[in-house]
Amino acid sequence: VGRVLGHPYGFVDRIAKLIPFELGITLDKALEQEPELGRLYREDEAVQVLIDLARALEGVARNAGKHAG
Repeated sequence: VGRVLGHPYGFVDRIAKLIPFELGITLDKALEQEPELGRLYREDEAVQVLIDLARALEGVARNAGKHAG
């Protein structure tokens, strides 16, 4: 999402590193668990747009391709 919005790698990477490395974590849970991520979401409109779009896409299949097998 960050790349599509044209954000620099460092901006997106900083936000991504705030998301806890936990199997099955959602962005909503990450916002609850990580105070710094929640603060950025509330205070920075660019972060809010990025996370809101990512939440809308969360759980959507990346592609419908099949592997031979």
